[in-house]
This record gives sequence, C-alpha cells and structure tokens, in this order.
Amino acid sequence: MSVGDLVVRDAPTIDVSDCVEHAVRVLVASGLPAVAVVDANDRSVGTFGERECLAAMLPGWVDLLSGAAFVPRDPQHPLALDQSCRAEPVAAYMNPEDVGAGPGCSDLQIAETFLHHPGLILPVVDRDGVRGVVTRSDFVHAVARRFLG
Repeated sequence: MSVGDLVVRDAPTIDVSDCVEHAVRVLVASGLPAVAVVDANDRSVGTFGERECLAAMLPGWVDLLSGAAFVPRDPQHPLALDQSCRAEPVAAYMNPEDVGAGPGCSDLQIAETFLHHPGLILPVVDRDGVRGVVTRSDFVHAVARRFLG
C-alpha cells in the first residue's frame, strides 16, 4: 500500500460562497493546516489555510510589510484584528490554485505536488468531489518512517 493511501484523512470542505467567519471556524475545528474549498458541484476550486486565514483576519497593510522589526513590542497591545472580513466570501481570500490527487495516486505524484506547490494539503478528488485530504506533514512523516525503516 502506498504512503499516500495510508495518510488520507477525512476532512471538511467549505463552499466558495461561505463567509470568512464560517471558513475560520471550520479550519480551526478541523485541526488541519488547510481545508479544501469547493463549488456548488462539490468540485475542488482551491484551499483556505493558515496563511489565507491570517491574511483575512489581519489588516491588509500587514501583507505589504517586508519585515516587522521596526514595530514596537507592546505586550499590552492586542493584535489589531480586522473584523470587517467576517461576512466576506471565502473566495476573496482562498488560494485558488486547484491542485488535487485522484484516489490511488502514486507517492511520487504526491511528493512532486508538495515539492512544486506551496499548499499544506492535497485534496483527494474523484468525479464525485473531494473525498479527503493528504496533509504535507502527514505525508512527510510517513515517508520518513518508511525511509528510516
């Protein structure tokens, strides 16, 4: 059995039209680094992960910084979260790169995908939609265990 087959997890999906607040709730509850975003036909159209979550919740100018070393450290100052994104569609923040694997995909295909794409998950899709995900972390750990014997 392939490593990829061993590490497929059941995972929730979010709809491309869902609001950011719902997407954040699903992401946090899932315990995964990202969740698949699907369209009305349950087809994978991208992912919403930790990076996209931060981009939505923090003020837009944070993404423009090349570094934050100049920002004074004030432990009494709460993180300035941008509440205005709550009702916006997840489509505004998701990673639209639609990368997925079919059931029975080879370990080499999974490895190649993780090496060439920044995603933290790889949705496992068939013609009926998303059937689970392989996380990069689970895959790396499983390959490492096999490597180490």
